[in-house]
Amino acid sequence: MNLGKLSTLLWEERQLLELLLFKMEEEALVVNSGRHQWLGRATSEIQFVLTNIENCERQREELVREAGGELGLGDSPSLESLADECTEPWSSTFLDHRKAIRALLGRVLQVAQGNREVLSKYVLAVNDALSIVGRATGDYSGPSYLPDGSMVGASRDVRLLDVKS
Repeated sequence: MNLGKLSTLLWEERQLLELLLFKMEEEALVVNSGRHQWLGRATSEIQFVLTNIENCERQREELVREAGGELGLGDSPSLESLADECTEPWSSTFLDHRKAIRALLGRVLQVAQGNREVLSKYVLAVNDALSIVGRATGDYSGPSYLPDGSMVGASRDVRLLDVKS
């Protein structure tokens, strides 16, 4: 059983998750700065790191499967159950890795959600801008509004009532 190799791989996975977090925060800075010409590059760097994480995860699954088989834990034990069956220093080492990876994943999910929210706002703004351009060139078929606020092509059955007491 090669627990040292598994521990080294877990360190590598932690470093990749930290790099992913950095790249995601970098992407947020690019978006928030308005320098959108770098957004494609930032996104491709994130994808590159994700590919490396996936490769690392496959290797980890293989090593955990081997260790789990040797310890009688089955084919896919959790890192926690593996740590429970190992002696020191491996037990505390694996629990430390587990704790750090979980914390990093939580932070990655937070940043990803924030990036999605910001990017969706930009997508809506771009769609609005494109609709304005489309109306100006006659290529837009969606609703448009006149300067007085009435909608072009609106049904005459729609009315706005302002009731005053």
